Amino acid sequence: MPDYLQIRIDVAMPAQADGAARMAPQDAAAAFITVGDDGYLMQLRDDKPGIFCPGQWGLFGGAQDAGEGPAEALARELGEELHLHVAPADLGFCFAFGVSFRGQAVCQRAFYEIALEPRRLKDLTLAEGQAMRVLSRAELFAPETKLCSYDAYALLTHSQKIR
Repeated sequence: MPDYLQIRIDVAMPAQADGAARMAPQDAAAAFITVGDDGYLMQLRDDKPGIFCPGQWGLFGGAQDAGEGPAEALARELGEELHLHVAPADLGFCFAFGVSFRGQAVCQRAFYEIALEPRRLKDLTLAEGQAMRVLSRAELFAPETKLCSYDAYALLTHSQKIR
């Protein structure tokens, strides 16, 4: 098991071609989908230009649409990305934090928790991203695992809560 106090998280923003507009992050919500005692269901993000954290492991979730609250956005995103249908009221709120990218307005990241029985994994269908996999805390924070930066911070915070 890694020493969680010694974990280093490197933050990297996607490169932008000269003259390309910078991405404008929106408020977003994500889920800690816990599986068993030590697992997190993670998404290997698509490896394409123009998205945050391409080719890295991240939590399932996404940006809020106009008029949507974070729980509604997350319920919608889980349906779109995994065909996992959860009512917004059934999502367990954990915490939120704000991020600002190079002087842009602060956007909120809200994190919710869902406990998933291992037997339910077979019912999920990946509809976005390259892969999904249950990773243990040790695998998440191994030096070779490429984690999306803001999800890495959230996972570190959440994993400390459940240790």
